[in-house]
Amino acid sequence: MSFLFRLLGRFPLGLLHALGAMLGWLTWLASPTYRRHLDDNLALASRNLPNVLVLEAHQADPVSLVRFPKVLFTKGAVAKIEEMLA
Repeated sequence: MSFLFRLLGRFPLGLLHALGAMLGWLTWLASPTYRRHLDDNLALASRNLPNVLVLEAHQADPVSLVRFPKVLFTKGAVAKIEEMLA
């Protein structure tokens, strides 16, 4: 293992960052189970952040939407809200 770290230590840091980002995206794209767990974990972790309100699409209401200066939606949430308003 130390051989691997010594070998990687010879490369520029920017290259290693790019390689890590690429491997992360490949893992995310290749594994639906990883994606599902990542989405669930991000939703759970976001609830611990101050001044952040995490809602499901069916819980969204106008008061919640105007309460914050920035609102973030997933594509799926926008589709569900459009469906509810139609």
